[in-house]
Amino acid sequence: MLLMKKKLFVGMSYNIITSKKNTNLLYVLGLLNSTFGKSWFYNNAKHRGIGVDVGVEKLRQFPIPNSNTEQENKIIHIVEKINAAKNANSSADTSALEEEIDNLVYKLYELTDEEISIIEGNK
Repeated sequence: MLLMKKKLFVGMSYNIITSKKNTNLLYVLGLLNSTFGKSWFYNNAKHRGIGVDVGVEKLRQFPIPNSNTEQENKIIHIVEKINAAKNANSSADTSALEEEIDNLVYKLYELTDEEISIIEGNK
């Protein structure tokens, strides 16, 4: 998970997400890179080789939950910590922070323990 704030060149296999509304992209980044997000794309996107092809249409279909500013800010704050750690050391262990995001995301989507168990089984 890394937010780029520099000019960059990307090949044909990248999606670039921009915000047209008042949605904070760090919040969206946290959702997309959560275990829930990864599981959702694994189950809904096209499989190619050992990976998953996440096209524009699948990104548009990704369910963004209703949330309030406090919930969003908690995720944004953790994403900022992860970005700072990875910018300082690209191999930094951020698994504890990622787990915090996962727990916040599970609450946002109001997932049951059984649903969480299924999602985490797909890690």
